[in-house]
Amino acid sequence: MRWFGHVERKDLSDGVKKCVNLVIGGKNRKGRPKKTWRNRVDEGMRKLKLAPIEARDRNEGRRKNNE
Repeated sequence: MRWFGHVERKDLSDGVKKCVNLVIGGKNRKGRPKKTWRNRVDEGMRKLKLAPIEARDRNEGRRKNNE
């Protein structure tokens, strides 16, 4: 969650920020899809009841992460 907050605070023109929404084409394999970093972040945010806008605020994100 700390890394997500760091990425959320970056400029839109930053390379790391651009990679967050990167979609890679190609064939899907058989079976369940692999969990991506973004899937895990979304899952963690649901558990912490944290909105993406709140992740930009370091103090709020840390407070909720420590509860």
